[in-house]
Amino acid sequence: MGARLNAPFSPGALLAARLLVIYPFLSGVLGMIRLRPGVGAVPVIDRLDGVPDVLWMAIVAVYGIMVVALWLDRGARAAAIIAGSIVLLDVVVALEEYSNNRLLVGLALVLLGLADERMGTWPIRAQLSLMYAGAALNKLLEADWRSGRFVENWTIEVLDLSVYPELADRWPDLHQVLAWLTIGVESGLAALVLVVQRTRWAVIAALGFHGGMLVLTEGTVSWLFGYAVAATLISLTEPRRTSPYVIAAIAFWGLQRVVA
Repeated sequence: MGARLNAPFSPGALLAARLLVIYPFLSGVLGMIRLRPGVGAVPVIDRLDGVPDVLWMAIVAVYGIMVVALWLDRGARAAAIIAGSIVLLDVVVALEEYSNNRLLVGLALVLLGLADERMGTWPIRAQLSLMYAGAALNKLLEADWRSGRFVENWTIEVLDLSVYPELADRWPDLHQVLAWLTIGVESGLAALVLVVQRTRWAVIAALGFHGGMLVLTEGTVSWLFGYAVAATLISLTEPRRTSPYVIAAIAFWGLQRVVA
């Protein structure tokens, strides 16, 4: 285990970890890693309400140290594991504020830290595949998704978009088409990310999918999830191919700022 933690990151994995670990700074949740009574993932966690705030502050401080260690490439693997574990801790102790973004970031950091040359990129590929497969299956099993009713309610009633309703008036089947297109793309991505020889296509498809959702919803869909996915995908790339994906990840942030 010690030898594995001392093994250097590949350039792509190191850059991915560096981008993932700054997620709390981008999302504004830094310093919020603390217990929220009554909303823990399991009942026993709510018994920790007597833990002093200084402990939670210390955990945040440790996270800050891990960020610095990762960016300086000092004990980077251990730093990624510890930082990812803290993000996952935040998911567990504050289930009410759960988000897919935090879960993805936490798991990706831990898996990047634990992976070695024998595993290669397979832990991250498996994580992304399960994520997309689970998302597709959940939608496939939901009648409102299959009929397009969910998309209709979500885009018009919940998000109150300005452009989409006009398009839907022109094409009445647009809701159902988008619903099945989403299911199809997520199913395809679940398989594509597992094909090493098609990594470039998987990255392009994933970035196009999440970027398209951001544009379609006029920036109301969390840009942070797109950022987390883009950063995670960088770990699958070769160093000489990294720059375009870094630009793509930053573009998610820039686009959201412009739309907002």
